[in-house]
Amino acid sequence: MTWAGRRVVVTGGGGFLGSYLVEALRARGCPAPFVPRSRDYDLVRPDAIERLLDDARPDLIIHAVG
Repeated sequence: MTWAGRRVVVTGGGGFLGSYLVEALRARGCPAPFVPRSRDYDLVRPDAIERLLDDARPDLIIHAVG
């Protein structure tokens, strides 16, 4: 799979595992993985999830929250 031009959201991308995942995506050509912050997107609220999807328009979502 080529990552160039892919819009990827990584929930938990600021955490221990997620930060390694984001760096691996960048190293493999993903230009700008989107890492939503809880202060901006409260992902337990449906309206915040819809806003995240509208803002990021992802091709892929990786949920790295444990």
